[in-house]
Amino acid sequence: MDSSASGELIAAPPVPPGQLTITAAAKAAAAPPAEDAHTLIAAARDRALSYNDSLPNFICTEVTQRSSDKDGDGRWRLVDTLVEALSYRDKQEVHTTLELNGMPSELGREAMKGTFSSGEFGGVLEAVYREASKADFQWKETDDLKGATIEVFDYRVNAGNSTFSVSGPSGHPMVVGYHGQVFVDRANHRTRRVTLAADGLTPDSATHDLQMSVDYDYVAISGLKYLMPVSARLELKKGKNEVLVNTMEFRDYKRFSAE
Repeated sequence: MDSSASGELIAAPPVPPGQLTITAAAKAAAAPPAEDAHTLIAAARDRALSYNDSLPNFICTEVTQRSSDKDGDGRWRLVDTLVEALSYRDKQEVHTTLELNGMPSELGREAMKGTFSSGEFGGVLEAVYREASKADFQWKETDDLKGATIEVFDYRVNAGNSTFSVSGPSGHPMVVGYHGQVFVDRANHRTRRVTLAADGLTPDSATHDLQMSVDYDYVAISGLKYLMPVSARLELKKGKNEVLVNTMEFRDYKRFSAE
């Protein structure tokens, strides 16, 4: 089946149903003392870097919708919709295709044209928080998430401390720096959203702009609550004007078993 078979015109890239509604706090908050901000980020780092070790073996459904604006003029088309079973066992992700554009399919990602993302289960968190990244965190504001107080920090990772690579000139991988924001629950130090934008990309690079975000929420697996990815978004610019957007939804979490 042609992975671009959908091609229908859409008003804008879809928003995954699981995306969190994070809003500005009702009352503007003053910046916390530097020591308090440092303590909060240190605790958030500990939670993030131990995140993968806290996950059970599980399986869920990942729905990826890929959209394209070829001329950068706001005329969006839905390229395709991919439904996969994502199994996570012993810290390894395995994708198995279930449907492509509403029809049963066994066509794997490697056989499809275009871009996919990975790393939503801890990889993005590790890229931001790992000590070797030497991220510079600066408090920005206080937000609200369903009554929970969320502290928002800007961060930046220099290219010299990065392991993040994208397609540079002539399509060769190029390690770049990146910046973004982390949205940290003040009460339990869990990161509820992380964003990442690549730095140092040039117009002659195969990819000359890249941004992504991942939202984490609590879901029940075998009667226990775990903080899991529920939605993600990847946006990149390629060629002269083309803009590509992937939106991902993660749902139907279940305990993984051999059966």
